[in-house]
Amino acid sequence: MKKLFYILLLFITVTNACTKNNSETATGVVKNYTGLDGCAMMIILDSGRALEILSLPPNTTLIENRKVRVDYITEPRASICMAGITVHIKSLQYI
Repeated sequence: MKKLFYILLLFITVTNACTKNNSETATGVVKNYTGLDGCAMMIILDSGRALEILSLPPNTTLIENRKVRVDYITEPRASICMAGITVHIKSLQYI
Protein backbone atom coordinates (compact mmCIF):
# COMPACT_ATOMS: atom_id res chain seq x y z
CA MET A 1 0.00 0.00 0.00
CA LYS A 2 2.84 2.35 0.88
CA LYS A 3 4.50 1.60 -2.45
CA LEU A 4 1.31 2.48 -4.33
CA PHE A 5 1.07 5.77 -2.43
CA TYR A 6 4.62 6.77 -3.44
CA ILE A 7 4.03 5.81 -7.06
CA LEU A 8 0.85 7.89 -7.13
CA LEU A 9 2.63 10.83 -5.49
CA LEU A 10 5.43 10.65 -8.07
CA PHE A 11 2.90 10.51 -10.91
CA ILE A 12 1.06 13.60 -9.64
CA THR A 13 4.32 15.52 -9.17
CA VAL A 14 5.52 14.72 -12.69
CA THR A 15 2.14 15.55 -14.20
CA ASN A 16 2.04 18.94 -12.43
CA ALA A 17 5.62 19.73 -13.46
CA CYS A 18 4.79 19.04 -17.10
CA THR A 19 1.69 21.22 -17.19
CA LYS A 20 3.32 24.24 -15.52
CA ASN A 21 5.62 24.95 -18.47
CA ASN A 22 2.91 25.21 -21.09
CA SER A 23 2.99 28.64 -22.60
CA GLU A 24 -0.10 30.57 -23.58
CA THR A 25 -0.59 33.37 -26.09
CA ALA A 26 -3.14 36.14 -25.69
CA THR A 27 -3.82 39.80 -26.40
CA GLY A 28 -4.56 42.49 -23.86
CA VAL A 29 -3.76 45.98 -22.63
CA VAL A 30 -0.96 47.15 -20.31
CA LYS A 31 -2.42 48.84 -17.22
CA ASN A 32 -0.77 50.66 -14.33
CA TYR A 33 -1.93 49.20 -11.01
CA THR A 34 0.63 50.94 -8.78
CA GLY A 35 -2.28 52.50 -6.86
CA LEU A 36 -3.16 49.08 -5.44
CA ASP A 37 -1.04 47.93 -2.53
CA GLY A 38 1.94 45.91 -3.80
CA CYS A 39 0.96 46.08 -7.47
CA ALA A 40 2.82 47.39 -10.52
CA MET A 41 2.19 47.32 -14.26
CA MET A 42 -0.10 44.46 -15.25
CA ILE A 43 -1.57 43.12 -18.46
CA ILE A 44 -5.35 42.84 -18.61
CA LEU A 45 -6.20 40.25 -21.24
CA ASP A 46 -9.14 40.61 -23.60
CA SER A 47 -10.78 37.78 -21.65
CA GLY A 48 -10.68 39.97 -18.51
CA ARG A 49 -7.98 37.90 -16.82
CA ALA A 50 -5.22 39.95 -15.16
CA LEU A 51 -1.54 38.99 -15.41
CA GLU A 52 0.87 39.90 -12.61
CA ILE A 53 4.28 39.98 -14.23
CA LEU A 54 7.14 38.15 -12.51
CA SER A 55 9.66 38.63 -15.32
CA LEU A 56 9.97 40.21 -18.75
CA PRO A 57 12.34 39.51 -21.65
CA PRO A 58 15.52 41.63 -21.58
CA ASN A 59 15.17 45.21 -22.87
CA THR A 60 11.36 45.11 -22.72
CA THR A 61 9.55 48.22 -21.54
CA LEU A 62 5.89 48.30 -20.60
CA ILE A 63 3.93 51.26 -21.97
CA GLU A 64 0.65 52.00 -20.21
CA ASN A 65 -2.63 51.66 -22.17
CA ARG A 66 -0.96 49.98 -25.16
CA LYS A 67 -2.41 46.86 -26.77
CA VAL A 68 -0.06 43.85 -26.67
CA ARG A 69 0.24 40.23 -27.74
CA VAL A 70 2.02 38.17 -25.09
CA ASP A 71 3.39 34.66 -24.76
CA TYR A 72 3.52 33.73 -21.10
CA ILE A 73 4.01 30.87 -18.68
CA THR A 74 1.94 30.79 -15.52
CA GLU A 75 3.72 30.22 -12.24
CA PRO A 76 1.29 30.16 -9.35
CA ARG A 77 2.84 32.15 -6.51
CA ALA A 78 1.72 34.11 -3.53
CA SER A 79 1.91 37.84 -4.13
CA ILE A 80 1.20 41.01 -2.22
CA CYS A 81 -0.88 42.42 -5.08
CA MET A 82 -3.26 39.42 -5.45
CA ALA A 83 -5.02 41.04 -8.42
CA GLY A 84 -4.19 38.44 -11.06
CA ILE A 85 -2.28 35.31 -11.92
CA THR A 86 1.51 35.41 -11.69
CA VAL A 87 3.32 34.84 -14.98
CA HIS A 88 6.68 34.98 -16.72
CA ILE A 89 6.41 36.86 -20.02
CA LYS A 90 8.32 35.01 -22.77
CA SER A 91 7.62 37.57 -25.50
CA LEU A 92 5.69 40.81 -25.79
CA GLN A 93 4.73 42.63 -28.99
CA TYR A 94 2.85 45.92 -29.26
CA ILE A 95 -0.02 45.73 -31.74
